[in-house]
Amino acid sequence: MKDVLHHLGDEESNAAFEKVARPAVFVDSGMPQDKLMKVLRDRRAHLALVQDPKTKATVGIVTMEDILEDLVGEILDEHGN
Repeated sequence: MKDVLHHLGDEESNAAFEKVARPAVFVDSGMPQDKLMKVLRDRRAHLALVQDPKTKATVGIVTMEDILEDLVGEILDEHGN
């Protein structure tokens, strides 16, 4: 999303959505956290769509923050939330 927002109103490039958007990252539910972190880092993504490994139905979303909070506890943002 941030890649798309970066190009909104950019008169020089007028980049099409397909040129700036990256493909969604899909991971199977039950994937170990260390492997999930590696997938997100390798794909330079902050979130992934979680799917059932048998049906491939989307069952949720996992973020890098979700994984980090599971490892180190709650992470407060700049507003203390």
